[in-house]
Amino acid sequence: MPLLSFTPGKGTLGPVVVEGREPTQPDEIALGGTSMRTLAKRIGDTVVVSGVAEQRVRVVGRVVVNMGDRNPTIAPGKGAIAHADLWRRISPPDASNSPGFFFVRLDPASDRRQAIERLQRDFPDTVVLPLKQPDLTDLERVDYLPGLLAGLVALLALGTVTHALVTSVRRRRRDLAILKTLGFERIQVSQTVAWQATTFALLATLVGVPLGIAGGRWAWRLVADQLGVASGPVVPPTSVLAIAAGALLAANLAAAGPGWAAARVQPATVLRSE
Repeated sequence: MPLLSFTPGKGTLGPVVVEGREPTQPDEIALGGTSMRTLAKRIGDTVVVSGVAEQRVRVVGRVVVNMGDRNPTIAPGKGAIAHADLWRRISPPDASNSPGFFFVRLDPASDRRQAIERLQRDFPDTVVLPLKQPDLTDLERVDYLPGLLAGLVALLALGTVTHALVTSVRRRRRDLAILKTLGFERIQVSQTVAWQATTFALLATLVGVPLGIAGGRWAWRLVADQLGVASGPVVPPTSVLAIAAGALLAANLAAAGPGWAAARVQPATVLRSE
């Protein structure tokens, strides 16, 4: 299991903490999520770190392990981060304890291209841009699947609403004929079907959106925990509102055909057949 050293201080770019905190003392360690599950450890437990000497340390956090360009095949959840003093205690006397690499975070207000060019000029052949771990790359290759699945479910829901409206108009022909006999005009009959579709859409939105958000957050946290990365699911309110508005619009468009058919119901013909 890879062990990275970390020295907290001013200007330090620390590890991404998923749970707990980063190690600040030589007797503390933070584990990647996968390693924590493999060792069956939780925050507050102790583990033994071995080198030329053994040291018992306390787990204080779950972090994302970043090996940089050393070994990009190591998953972000595999490994541990410890205080640099712990590394010196367990390392051989002749081992180099100088930093192996530095992480640099650019100011968001800076010109990213110029900053990278200057770093590459000042430190030739040593600057490495962020490398994506293979598991994350594989996940990006299938990032279209949630959208595709959502589209298929939306088409299925639209078909279900349309079928329900068509069936309702056929079964309620006598009721529609009575309404027209009582004075309903064609536009009012069509609006009745439209309101039925709107009710379907509102109920589906009120129930489906909260359940969808909860299910999506749970599924993403499950994937993120398996990969050992920070979860941080984001639910944009504009997207939620757009989905709700789209559902209402689609339901009313689906009601256009059945509403037109309902408006053409002939009361005399229907009531005579009844």
